[in-house]
Amino acid sequence: MAVAQEADDGCVASHRYPIVKCKQGVAESVYLYSFFLTGEGGLLLNDHSRGAAGRNRPLNPRTLMKEKVPVPPLRLQKEITAYFSEELSVRRAVQMQISQILQYRDRLIANVVTGQMDVREMAAGLPDADEPNEAAGNLEPSAQSDDELETMDEAEA
Repeated sequence: MAVAQEADDGCVASHRYPIVKCKQGVAESVYLYSFFLTGEGGLLLNDHSRGAAGRNRPLNPRTLMKEKVPVPPLRLQKEITAYFSEELSVRRAVQMQISQILQYRDRLIANVVTGQMDVREMAAGLPDADEPNEAAGNLEPSAQSDDELETMDEAEA
């Protein structure tokens, strides 16, 4: 699923992707998009997708359009749209920072490997890999018996 933006005007979509237009003043497209990202919305999409081959399960828009989808008042839809847009903006910013950090890491590794940077002095001050990291706190299990830990592990599995 995706919400088409003005930048998408004039683009071509595959015949396999049904295109739905919202009624102005009734439903906000971003609200409906965010609804279909929820558990309930995902179940509806799954129920109206035929086949068993994962990514090749085309959506049946005719049956989906017969479903009742909760549509709150337009004011609330606009609030949800604003929150969704803000979350998307934050996600993009975080993704950009992650990308920059990964690029920095790769450049740093390349500089060390090619000898452009000497890290022996800095590495000498680092704790051995076998020593516990005090900054991470005490990660040792609490005073629980092995039987209690096995039971907890089985319950988590």
